[in-house]
Amino acid sequence: TKPITIVIGYPPGGSTDLTGRTLAHELSKRLGVPVVIENLGGAGGAIGAQKVANAQPDGYTLLVGANNEIAISRLVSSAVKYQIKDF
Repeated sequence: TKPITIVIGYPPGGSTDLTGRTLAHELSKRLGVPVVIENLGGAGGAIGAQKVANAQPDGYTLLVGANNEIAISRLVSSAVKYQIKDF
């Protein structure tokens, strides 16, 4: 009933961005709602992941990323405050 936001933790133009945009196009066609891409590059994808982890858990904010955001970032940086369960 409202737009879906897909957060991509990398700048526009890379393979993760291309994957997210392809997904957004298909989701929009199949669900009949707008799907908005928000690129939040930096910190190996952790900035975008943190935004999604803090979002309302209503299914309208999704993350497209790589294994960095979920599996690796927490191991190499104490600044990453989210956990797998936050997704």
